[in-house]
Amino acid sequence: MKRKSLLVITMTLILATFVNMFAGMTVFADTDTTEFTEIGTPAELKAITDLTANYMLTADIDLSDADGNQTAWTPFGAFSGTFDGNGHTISGFKVSGTTTKSAGLFESVSGEVKNLTIANADFKTSNASYQVGAICGELSGKITNCTISSSVAIATHNSTQAGNVALGGFVGYQNGESSVVAYCVNNANVTAAIPDNSKLEWIGGIVGCMYKGTVTYCVNNGNISITGTINWGPYKFVSGGILGAASDQNNVYQARNINHCVNFGNVTNEAQSAGGILGANNYESNPKGGLLQNNFNFGHINGAAHSGLITGCHSKTVNWSVSDNFSIRIADTPVCYQNSDGTTPHTATIVDTDAELKQNETYLSIIAAVKENNPTFKDMNTEYVGYQTS
Repeated sequence: MKRKSLLVITMTLILATFVNMFAGMTVFADTDTTEFTEIGTPAELKAITDLTANYMLTADIDLSDADGNQTAWTPFGAFSGTFDGNGHTISGFKVSGTTTKSAGLFESVSGEVKNLTIANADFKTSNASYQVGAICGELSGKITNCTISSSVAIATHNSTQAGNVALGGFVGYQNGESSVVAYCVNNANVTAAIPDNSKLEWIGGIVGCMYKGTVTYCVNNGNISITGTINWGPYKFVSGGILGAASDQNNVYQARNINHCVNFGNVTNEAQSAGGILGANNYESNPKGGLLQNNFNFGHINGAAHSGLITGCHSKTVNWSVSDNFSIRIADTPVCYQNSDGTTPHTATIVDTDAELKQNETYLSIIAAVKENNPTFKDMNTEYVGYQTS
């Protein structure tokens, strides 16, 4: 049974015990109210139908069956309310074979999901679902302070897809100028096999493909990989530690912003482009393209071609602001792959050891900020997150 609670925060400026002393004066109170439906059991979670309302978890929810097996989950549809995990975990479910193009815990989010951990779950594309993330397939709202466990699988089937694949740890496809993914930590591997019909694939540790929006203060620990071969491109199949691809096929104004993020995962691509932070930027020719700033890469980058420590291949980058990015040195891998328009690749600060980079004040401030905002990050036993650092 769903329970309703009214959270009321009241600040009283004059104590009641002094009311008589201050007779005739006005007592002011500042009241901010938000109504949530409390969710504490699998039955209550499954009973959600109003996707415009606000919900708050009061306990961890395990959706697995009596034998401990993951149960099939039909994603919630287009969610526009607030879903507050309240520091709790949803686990024991799998998403596959859906009839919609967007899939995750939600199909899409235009509201906000926050303070939630996803564990023991599988997310795989099907013939219909080709925008897939653990939280949602498509985002135009906000995801903040969320965590994906290392037990979560985010992958594609090697089968015919209904459309181009956008596969991310949290979000498949980000499409909202004010949309934000912030203070989120991905511990799951993200893998894709090039489908039989050679549709495009963009995969990333946090977001698969960004049309517009912001990713900030996020950490990726998972390995990001594409397997299979293809001989056309060059930026059709891309993998990135934070973002797979920044895409603007219509050449219209879109703001894209990736800042203060850290990648610890190894990024590989048997087919084409791989980048420590951004896999590829394509179709960019607008005066206000995007921002790539204050990001750190610790992962090994192994792409078939058009790969770089910070970014992989670019269609055009003349309108991007790229500065103050950092990476450890990995063999002879360039900072950024040579831009296809002939311009000079962007530079970054390269250091020889992890230890040296972890003394950087900006890096330390990013780690401190994520720890402060993400409760699961605070519980880590090490000074920095990265269970599989390079």
